[in-house]
Amino acid sequence: MSKDPLIGGAIGYFGQPENYVWFKSFLVLEAIFQLPVFFLGMRGLLKGNERFTSILGINCRAKRDTGSRSIYVLILIYGASTTTTTLPCLAVVLATPLTNAETIAANLISITSTQRLLLLSSYVPFFLIPLLMTADMAFRILDIMKAGIRAKDAVKNQ
Repeated sequence: MSKDPLIGGAIGYFGQPENYVWFKSFLVLEAIFQLPVFFLGMRGLLKGNERFTSILGINCRAKRDTGSRSIYVLILIYGASTTTTTLPCLAVVLATPLTNAETIAANLISITSTQRLLLLSSYVPFFLIPLLMTADMAFRILDIMKAGIRAKDAVKNQ
């Protein structure tokens, strides 16, 4: 068992559940925004990619890149939101003391090094992948904006 201090705290196993209102609000955000946007973003990125759509059996008739570019801003927001909400969770896992004789005697919430490793292996990908997605989408949007500015300047100079 991971003995996740966040889930256990929010449920009331470890301390006062009202101390975890911030975490519960992150769970609501995940349910009503991040989870649906994950599937919308995946569909939007796959829309113009014949290789993946044929493997998955998805029939998308959009031109290449038309569907994917229209979803960039939403994916940027998703990545930033997910990264931002995962960072405090990582901080809690890293700040939770490791179990030893003192934490047991004081009846403190603690985790073993194995449990910490398990928790970090769960949380770190949900921090790093959205962080990379945020940077990737920001640079893609920047490139599109630069191309638009160049095109506008070219029309203006004619």
